[in-house]
Amino acid sequence: MKNMILTLSVLPISLTFYSQTWNEIINLTASDAEASDIFGLSVSISGNRAIVGSYNDENGAGSAYIYEFVAGTWIEKQKITASDGASNDHFSISVSIFNDKIIVGASGNDENGLSAGAAYIFELENDVWIEKQKIVPSDIAAGDAFGFNVSISNNKAIVGSHWDDDNGNKSGSAYVFTKRG
Repeated sequence: MKNMILTLSVLPISLTFYSQTWNEIINLTASDAEASDIFGLSVSISGNRAIVGSYNDENGAGSAYIYEFVAGTWIEKQKITASDGASNDHFSISVSIFNDKIIVGASGNDENGLSAGAAYIFELENDVWIEKQKIVPSDIAAGDAFGFNVSISNNKAIVGSHWDDDNGNKSGSAYVFTKRG
């Protein structure tokens, strides 16, 4: 067996640390805020637009507020709600915005069974956010809480259903959707 020699070289490494500070610039509140609305539970930002959920607004039906950064300040542009919103749907338990698209979760929606859930897609048209589609998975069932978490990017969206039981009690699922046409 040959003798092997292992040589280690240590090179000097220069580490540069950059100082960063995040500074608060505004405290956003809803223009029609009331006690127990739970404004701010869900938030998302994309470029100069932000969305803030208020899932207990209107007796738990929920709403979301869209803000734009204009002339150096954040301006409330629009309040959105589900077209079929009902008490305890919790529309805006989760929100996500990407450019001119928004997805909003409503994990308490009961249309397909108690707390089966739903998610809503909105798109910006002529400076107004318009509800385009209510989405639910093909295998939705009572208690799934579909919409508890949402995210959107380009023409793809993902929606969490943490109480879905496809692989056992509350094993959970995440559903991916793609925009067509």
